[in-house]
Amino acid sequence: MGGSIVVGLPQIGVLDPARVSGSSSLAIIRTACDGLIGLDPLKGTPRPALASSWELAPGAGKLKVSLRPDVRFHDETPLTSEAVREAMSRVARPATASPWASLVSKVAGFAEVQSGDATHLSGVKLIDRLTLEIELSEPFSDFPTVLAHPALVPVSLRSLSADPAGPVLPMCAGPYRIERGLGRNDYRLGRSAESLSRNGAYLRNGTGYAELILVRSYESAEDAYQAFRSGQVDIAPVPDSRVAEARAAKVGYQSAATPQITYLAFDITKNETSDPRLRQAVSLAIDRLVIIDAAYGDQREPALRWLPPDYGAASESTCSSYVRRIADPERAKELLGSVGVDPAALDLPLRFDSNRTGRLVAEAVQVQVNEVLGIDLEPEPMEEEFFSASLRDRQSPAVWILSTNIDLPLPDQFLGALFRTGSPQNVLSFSDPDFDLRVDEARRATSAEEIRRLYVAAENELCANMPAIPLWSSVSHWVINPEQVSLEGEAPIDLFGSPVLRHVHRRG
Repeated sequence: MGGSIVVGLPQIGVLDPARVSGSSSLAIIRTACDGLIGLDPLKGTPRPALASSWELAPGAGKLKVSLRPDVRFHDETPLTSEAVREAMSRVARPATASPWASLVSKVAGFAEVQSGDATHLSGVKLIDRLTLEIELSEPFSDFPTVLAHPALVPVSLRSLSADPAGPVLPMCAGPYRIERGLGRNDYRLGRSAESLSRNGAYLRNGTGYAELILVRSYESAEDAYQAFRSGQVDIAPVPDSRVAEARAAKVGYQSAATPQITYLAFDITKNETSDPRLRQAVSLAIDRLVIIDAAYGDQREPALRWLPPDYGAASESTCSSYVRRIADPERAKELLGSVGVDPAALDLPLRFDSNRTGRLVAEAVQVQVNEVLGIDLEPEPMEEEFFSASLRDRQSPAVWILSTNIDLPLPDQFLGALFRTGSPQNVLSFSDPDFDLRVDEARRATSAEEIRRLYVAAENELCANMPAIPLWSSVSHWVINPEQVSLEGEAPIDLFGSPVLRHVHRRG
């Protein structure tokens, strides 16, 4: 085990954790740097990493975090609670222009940092060199998982003082030190002796298997894929247009579902679309497998609930009554009949972002719903700007094809962020007191079992109302050369759709 591996990634961007963006850059940070918390690559379960332990206070309004005493950054300076506070405060400061400021929006003092009245989050209190307490402005039981995000990775205070605008390459703590490679935007991730990595989310305590990971940057996934085919790299993504080819070749092809969900959304504030039975009938009229096979091939998987498939027992979710892989025309007609509306009168525009959703998908939805229910959803492609405006204005009844990206495997992101009353992401203005109550109770709970039970109850409220219909989740595709490299563990691709590079090593 060990050796060096070569990975091809497209469009590598900024690697300063506070300003990192794009899946390639995030994958590099996750590989090289540890956060306070580690996430199991397959299930997203939080594990100790830079933090040896953490404890939520009753009511989930405060979090006490204890740091490991033996951690050093890649410049050999020690990890301290002050470095953790600085990492969180940098993300909150407007001058940083971090795309991840919302991660710390629930920390007390966030508004003051945003307005410029403070430079540090007052809610991050330093108890001693290795202990801190994080006070939240509202209860949030899943905040420990937020601390696993790459944007909140602590970096050396010495490196920040040398470059206040932010480090070009992060002096973090983790198994690999990031250095420039030979090509433009190429990088070398060499094993670091200083960090003494102990990330419990990975095998071998997260120390990594390869001695050296060479990351080569390409303009596109197509370029990276062609580099794999010519033997220049060991691991590369597969572009959508090459999935069938890579799958047929069977040379190290790997795929896994990602948290991105596409759904069919209704304006429930309009009389024509206000009855949940109508929306449930439409859901049962849609044959997800047929549309996926015709429009996407192997690039999507049916989404049969809002929460991840393994979140609680499937029998606990009522989504299966209304969300199916294949259509249930008879049940769909029965539900629509109970509404007592004339289907021919429901002539609604089906709006979609033409940059993200193909007309073939919209037309397939139109045909299925019309054939089963007699409702005409007329496809209406829009440029992104006008599509977003149509969601804000909602002058007349309509239906939208929407996609959402999940940054962290938090049930609150799958449910509360999209549908809780008053949430900025609740673009449909859905409001249900019982749903809000379940989410609020889950946010205040501290028992993992109770949190899970309450979020499943919230999902059941959502499926009973069906303001939007889950359609499918996207799939990430990769090729990994089985003759040159080997992967340990059960998950070659993590829940974010990237290879688990800490588990890769050279054969021989």
